[in-house]
Amino acid sequence: MAQAQPEQDLPHVPWSDIRLNEKIGEGSFGTVHIGTLREKDMVAVKVLGFEEYPVDLGEPSNLLAKNLREEAHVMLQIQTENVVKLIGVCMDKGHYSIIMEYMPRGTLPHVLQTLDRQLSWPERLLMCLDAARGLRTIHHPHGGYPARLHGHLSSDAFLVNNDLRVKLSDFCTTKTRSSINKRKRSHRRRSTVAYLAPEHLQAIHEAADYPSEVYSFGVIMWEIVSQRIAHQERRGVNESEIRRFVLEEKKSEDLPADCSPQLKDIIDKCRSHKPLDRPQMTGVVTILEALSSSCSS
Repeated sequence: MAQAQPEQDLPHVPWSDIRLNEKIGEGSFGTVHIGTLREKDMVAVKVLGFEEYPVDLGEPSNLLAKNLREEAHVMLQIQTENVVKLIGVCMDKGHYSIIMEYMPRGTLPHVLQTLDRQLSWPERLLMCLDAARGLRTIHHPHGGYPARLHGHLSSDAFLVNNDLRVKLSDFCTTKTRSSINKRKRSHRRRSTVAYLAPEHLQAIHEAADYPSEVYSFGVIMWEIVSQRIAHQERRGVNESEIRRFVLEEKKSEDLPADCSPQLKDIIDKCRSHKPLDRPQMTGVVTILEALSSSCSS
């Protein structure tokens, strides 16, 4: 099989070097598998698929290749300890894939729902800090790279390793995804409604901005601190209850009674109903660093 060559700065992995094992996720992009690279290294392999693409799209493989390159380039630009590491890309026709480090515990909500014990406060603070650093990396990047929005931020975008360290993932760029979705019926995944800022619950098809992603992050911090899933009883068929709770009643879910006042303050500022009152992620990280340091000392 002919091997397509990616752009020079993207590390290429031929499909023959990859062995797919268990499927651990799927979505409109395709599937995610545990894989083995070159018969020795355990990796995660995101295989882009055609199932959710409209049948009338011309040259869908070209669009998939473009989508892969853009996502991989973003990952390459923001490689830090709190972002899932890019190992390489496969551009072999019919096997367009991104190869990433494997995070054994899976998604953050999976960990929060299945962990068989209560997280300690130092653990909760460190998980919040890890996640905040990951989001800060794309909102306020170093090295002259452009600031970016994640585009579909929820706790599913964060993965967890065996040491309960949290890393940001899932970098399908808004521009690339929207260029494909223009040919599809516009829709938003139900699960993300729980993370939408009030202003976007009012105009649900409006694009995200930096203050709205800070609000989403406030909800994610609430989940970590509470060890629960946001609006769990209001999801699905009761999705309208989320809008009523947030928009009409102007409420946010209560934090645990033993949450420190300083942590409660930064979470509530992120979840402010007024976009201009929400902090930037640089400020969130600074506060969480101080709280984590004082809690663990």
